[in-house]
Amino acid sequence: MTLNPQQFDWAANLIDKAVAEGNLELNEQGLPVANLAEVQANLEQDRQQRREESGASSTGDQERLVLGFCLAGKHDHRDQWGEFRTLLGLQYSDELPSSLWTDKDAKWVAQEIDATYRNRRSVQLINGAALIESLREQIESKISTASLQDFARAVQGIELEVDGVPASDFRISAEILRTRWGRQKVSRLGEALIRSVKREVDVTEVLEQCTAELQEARDIFSGRIGNSYAFASAEDAWFQVEQEMTKEHCEPVSTGIMSLDMDIQGGVKQNDAGKLHLIGARTGVGKSTLAIAAAAGLVANGADVLFLSCELNQKEIGARFLAHYARHLQSVGRMPEEMVRLLPQWRLEGRGKIGMTETISAAYLHLMNCLQEDKLLGGGNFQSYCQFLAEADDFVEVLRAAKAKDPSISAVFLDHFHALRPTAKGPRDRSQEMEVRAQILHGAAKECEVDLFLLCQLNRGAADDPKGPQAIHINGTDALAQLASAVWLMEFKKPDLEAGEKFDRGLVNLIHGKVRNGQRVQDKQITVNESILSFNRDHCYIDSDRPVCL
Repeated sequence: MTLNPQQFDWAANLIDKAVAEGNLELNEQGLPVANLAEVQANLEQDRQQRREESGASSTGDQERLVLGFCLAGKHDHRDQWGEFRTLLGLQYSDELPSSLWTDKDAKWVAQEIDATYRNRRSVQLINGAALIESLREQIESKISTASLQDFARAVQGIELEVDGVPASDFRISAEILRTRWGRQKVSRLGEALIRSVKREVDVTEVLEQCTAELQEARDIFSGRIGNSYAFASAEDAWFQVEQEMTKEHCEPVSTGIMSLDMDIQGGVKQNDAGKLHLIGARTGVGKSTLAIAAAAGLVANGADVLFLSCELNQKEIGARFLAHYARHLQSVGRMPEEMVRLLPQWRLEGRGKIGMTETISAAYLHLMNCLQEDKLLGGGNFQSYCQFLAEADDFVEVLRAAKAKDPSISAVFLDHFHALRPTAKGPRDRSQEMEVRAQILHGAAKECEVDLFLLCQLNRGAADDPKGPQAIHINGTDALAQLASAVWLMEFKKPDLEAGEKFDRGLVNLIHGKVRNGQRVQDKQITVNESILSFNRDHCYIDSDRPVCL
């Protein structure tokens, strides 16, 4: 190529400038002197920078492999995705950072999987076909303007990555990806520092970026990405607001106990959960009985409920729930009284003098058939979990795991607060430790969007106070009452000796200690300070509850 005079002058001036600035060295013949090793190093550095900027990475193949395990087949991969998030240290409410993904298709698909997992999509199933259908609904609802064809192509391409790969390799692949992500972070920050030093630029900004990258690398390697911040996009907010508005008029689910429902706006409202409710009593008065009855009532009315205990084992909880259910079937005419009498909770726990006779077996079989029928007709799901000597943090992890498996859980009962083990790293002062414990549990209820019914112990003063049990009688801390939306306090009903009444262990006074949002029965506003409950302790059933209206 021949240069015209103007082009020649421009090139000569450029070379002179480079020589003057020390960026170009000429030999005796006036030809440039090249350091081959340095030139190759600079070229490789430029190539690496271009690879980073284009998003290419050694993690891309592993990203698609991990996602492929969560897409292939027709069953729900919610447990696998939850395992992957747990490996990274993400809590239920945390969003998986999109910045981790380097493959563009993988990032898109991962965002949809994670949104589904966190109950941000109407289709709750996690597999390839379900995700495609979910995006179709978003497009039809004008929530998304993405290309369904492009998304389907991305999903199907990723599914092919695990064709012929054993499903048991998922855990290994997830661990490899986590490690590669961490190494990638470390590699990038090292390269950034080297480039900044070689170019003799101000490294202050580079060091700040490297510090952030190093912290992210530490979080990845230690499995605690959940400490990072995740922000919702405008599209996420659009979907969530639309979802809440469409559910605004949903009816609350009743506990079946009017004296409880009136204090919580008719029951548990699934799209407005996250509140703390308190049931307090001295040992033996019946707080566990009331809790089982309320949980069973919610299940009978269609809610999914989790019952946690650090006192009762799962056999005892299950026996009490089934005994209540038998009594409920009698009340609606689906089980004869003679059958119900055969199934008290103590016999279901295996504490009866007689074993499983033919008559008892027939009653039990009828009970289980009715339970399955009700589930098919829209009844709720009852789950329990027991852990003795548990800390509050232990049950928080259980709650997150349960909510991840079943996003429909709207009510959780914890029996009970004062039986929890003190937090090892918490304050030494007992009152302060209990306050921290209460805040941890309340925060978990809000995070997982469930109403938490917390059972707690009252001190001896509750029985001696002429006014009956009050919030001040809660053992150890007043933080519980401060955080709670509703507080119910129980004590045995004192008999009127002058009228010839005898003590009845089945009669309990329920004091409405706190009502944050007012009391209502349907649309009628009322004021109730006390109710009288009649307990059927054999079946953990509330035979009657009579509010004493003022």
